[in-house]
Amino acid sequence: MLVAIRAAQGAALAGVPAVAMAYLAEEGEAASLGRAMGLYIAGNAIGGLSGRVIAGALAVERGGEVGGGWRVATAGVSGVALACAAAFALLLPRSEFFTPAPPRAGELLASLRANLADTGLLRLYLIGFALMGTFVTMFNYLTFRLSAAPFRLPTTVIGALFTVYLAGTVSSSVAGRLADRFGRFPVLTVSVLVTAGGAAMTRPASLPWIGAGMIVLTAGFFAAHSVASGWVSARALVAPAHASALYLCLYYLGSSMAGSAGGVFYARGGGPETVIFVLALLAVAFGSAVSLRD
Repeated sequence: MLVAIRAAQGAALAGVPAVAMAYLAEEGEAASLGRAMGLYIAGNAIGGLSGRVIAGALAVERGGEVGGGWRVATAGVSGVALACAAAFALLLPRSEFFTPAPPRAGELLASLRANLADTGLLRLYLIGFALMGTFVTMFNYLTFRLSAAPFRLPTTVIGALFTVYLAGTVSSSVAGRLADRFGRFPVLTVSVLVTAGGAAMTRPASLPWIGAGMIVLTAGFFAAHSVASGWVSARALVAPAHASALYLCLYYLGSSMAGSAGGVFYARGGGPETVIFVLALLAVAFGSAVSLRD
């Protein structure tokens, strides 16, 4: 039941960023799209941090027993999300440059074909797949790694580790400004390399190295995701919302497929072998990035 509910929740949630990225591309100034997208991704980072920390605090272990448990943790995070949704509905300005039209299957298929025919967009979709696969793999299996020997960290400490998301809040907004100033290509390629460097830093069984590596990886990931997602919206000549939806489709496929595959590597060789898998993903992202131009 829990898996079924989470699947339905994910299906509903997936529409939010697709529409949001199209909204930013249509309503904002073209010269400021990178900055706007960077700030939007920075909000993603704050949300990811808040969910992890709130859930970790509400499910805290006391005396060897779970305090609130996962049910209380889930309810607490959901309450925060509900409050944010209400504020969003009240504060979001109405669209000025969007003309609604009834959905038509023929037009939808035509726009999807157009966005799939652009090889540049396909490479951006692949970058999204590899980036999210990297991010999910690193954070998901890091919790297992830190709760096992030799670290054996408690739930609260592991939850606090996710404050490294703050690095993504800063890096995504900075990357957006840099992309507007210097172009998307150099910022994207450097961001992917930074992500790879952070992943490599986590290989030793050293808590300081793991912490520093996750900060670097998080900064690089959110910077790269910010630039790539903004590039999709700017590049799409037909139905930018559909182009953004395709990017997010591959992005979340990276989460589910590569994230699951990462578990196989973790089960076989622990943290070091997981890092090798992640670096292979990032090699794909870097190769796709270097083949792009503004």
